[in-house]
Amino acid sequence: MNKAEEKSQHEKENVLDDEEEKEFSFIMDPSQIFHVPFQKYKQDFIFIVNNKKYFASRIIADILSPIISNFHFQDVIISEYSINTNIKGDFQIILDLFNFEKRKYLQKDIEFISEIFFHLGNYNYFKVNSKYCCSITSDNVIQRILDKLSFHSPRANFRIDKQNPNINNNSNTEIRHYLDEEIVFISSHFYEIPEKELEKLDPSILELILANPQLIISNEDSLFSLLLSFYLKDNSYGMLFEYVEFQNLNTNSIAQFIKHFDLCDLNLSIWSSICKRLNEKVTKMNDSVDTKRYIDKYSIPYNNQNFEGIIHLKRKENENASINEFIEVQSSSCEADGYNPVTTIEPFTQDTSYFATSNGENEWISYHFKKEKVKLTHYQLRTCYFGPNEDHLKNWVIEISNDGQSWEEVDKQTDCSLLNAPYNYATFPIKKTVDYCQYIRIRNTGPNWCDNKYLVLKTLEFYGFVRNSL
Repeated sequence: MNKAEEKSQHEKENVLDDEEEKEFSFIMDPSQIFHVPFQKYKQDFIFIVNNKKYFASRIIADILSPIISNFHFQDVIISEYSINTNIKGDFQIILDLFNFEKRKYLQKDIEFISEIFFHLGNYNYFKVNSKYCCSITSDNVIQRILDKLSFHSPRANFRIDKQNPNINNNSNTEIRHYLDEEIVFISSHFYEIPEKELEKLDPSILELILANPQLIISNEDSLFSLLLSFYLKDNSYGMLFEYVEFQNLNTNSIAQFIKHFDLCDLNLSIWSSICKRLNEKVTKMNDSVDTKRYIDKYSIPYNNQNFEGIIHLKRKENENASINEFIEVQSSSCEADGYNPVTTIEPFTQDTSYFATSNGENEWISYHFKKEKVKLTHYQLRTCYFGPNEDHLKNWVIEISNDGQSWEEVDKQTDCSLLNAPYNYATFPIKKTVDYCQYIRIRNTGPNWCDNKYLVLKTLEFYGFVRNSL
């Protein structure tokens, strides 16, 4: 073999070696389980439901119930499981689920299935229970987490174990997966959740929240103050100080930390965060602040003042800028060029200017806060110079949105007489709990006081909470 042939052969061998060293990822298709003949397996497990026996295979029992499969990790001899339900039903409909045939169920069957899943520790409980089909809000998110952690007794004492993440009891991965939606929500709304609600959570759950990259807090000192209050009651919360950015704390918070923190609770992560503070120059401590971490929030409450709310403040803060840079006003229509919707947020003058839509169904005017979000608590409306029983508002709704497409009704007025006079104004409270929004609109829902469909308005004002839109 000449040198050229030897070189060619050597290159071929190298290529083969490279191919042999390549790694390939592979996972079995879960749909293969549909081909398993479960009914052919030995019926060696007994479910005792409301004192009636139902026979199934151990593999079905393990798939149906994380509790049972966990028992089998500890004792393979266990061969029965008892359940007593408040809602009566036939457990056979649960076993028939392994036929993998889609079918319709009566409401009473769904309620029975839901209760059975609860007792089995099967997370499909949260899919069939209507309580968990509604949207997550600041008001219900903590209870959702508590429900998910305690919906069967082994998980009631759950703690995520970072040192032993593969412990069979209370699978950490499983818990993280089913709490993921709630964790992300709390992280991005952390500044809205009351302290008394957060205190209901175990430190391990709070750690998931604080470690989430979508975390938004009011400021570093508020987070520190919250954790310190928990720590003074239970030092197991001490580990959470590693999520405090000490370089962004004020001197009073640092003094409180030095006074109350036990050095025995110090870990490497906490020390690392403290070191960042020590390395900072005092005069430049705020230069590198992560603005995405903090929510710039303030409130403009209604205290019986007239038209000195959010719009008034934005105009006052930005005297040299157009209000249109901050608030975009649009309408479903405009009766004529002289009836511009922007007049509704201009300073009040007792003249003949006003806004008016065309005479159509569901006419509206909307306000888009370009750089901020608003949590509405009150709004004020003022009429134009028209006399009584003319085109003044009578029937309307206030709606909010975050995209200008999907709207939520937050207030409704029917046959309201408060605005049926020239230059009349009235204040309306928002009686339901609402979230922050970027769009607010008022929409006609019926005839005005002149019995037509024009939406006519002089000025309006909003009150509530304001934060940056992120």
